[in-house]
Amino acid sequence: MREPKNILIFCLDNLGDLVFSSALVAPLRGRFPQARVSLWSKTYAAPVAALIPGLERTYAADPFWDRSPLRGKGRLVPFLRTLWTVRRDRYDVVLITTAHWRAPLAMVAAGIPVRIGRERRHNRRWLTHRIPPDHQLLPSVVELGQLLEPLGITQLPTRYRLDPAPLAARRERLAGRVGAGPLAAVHPFASDPRRRAPLELWVRVIEALRVLGLTVVSLGSTSELDDLRAIAGERPPWLFADEITDDSIGDLAALISLSSVYVGHDSGPLHIASALGIPVVGAYIDLPNVARTVPQGP
Repeated sequence: MREPKNILIFCLDNLGDLVFSSALVAPLRGRFPQARVSLWSKTYAAPVAALIPGLERTYAADPFWDRSPLRGKGRLVPFLRTLWTVRRDRYDVVLITTAHWRAPLAMVAAGIPVRIGRERRHNRRWLTHRIPPDHQLLPSVVELGQLLEPLGITQLPTRYRLDPAPLAARRERLAGRVGAGPLAAVHPFASDPRRRAPLELWVRVIEALRVLGLTVVSLGSTSELDDLRAIAGERPPWLFADEITDDSIGDLAALISLSSVYVGHDSGPLHIASALGIPVVGAYIDLPNVARTVPQGP
């Protein structure tokens, strides 16, 4: 394989997996310092992709075969438009983190000659370099790092990282709304109800953090936070993210970056916090292998 000049990371996964994929960038930049490294993410996750250090460019379009949280399925036309842009930009190599077989097929259509991905059912014919199926035992960052081996990178990454610098304007705006004291960000929700502790327990956690002298902000969608508000009752001065942010992923990341500690279930916001260097406490419930998705930040 010739030394690549243009490398694309193709990650049409949700927030947590996008944060894990950020660990691929630094090894690529170290091995190929002259190469352009770019990333394609889902649209809703694009503000987090913009925080990944070392990227030359980011693309954003939702896959038409999958749903994004709170957005529904992607549309074909925007996807094809982005695909055409990627094809025009002429990438030599793509690292495919997305599981669906349409992902490597899309990269064939994008004209990328070297396509590296993990072997799964139906995708074998569209990959030029196949990594054995994951065995669910290694930390996710290390497992993703195996995609680097066909490029001669044998020192696998062990940490993901995000850079808060692009959040400066959002941080300044939100700082005045949360006060000057130490802030605790709490996310009592998870997409799978089986992996979520009862909200009554989270009310006790929030009250305990307040006793410790922390200002607590609860993170979640408005519908989720409405459930928490109903159980919490009148407990001033509680803060809720939907009352002080613009309800964007960018504001969510900025609010997390202002925190002294983050507490929440295994989910995208937990890994955003960890990647930003915030001390985190992760609540893991009904997971067969916790070690795979523990926080892996700096």
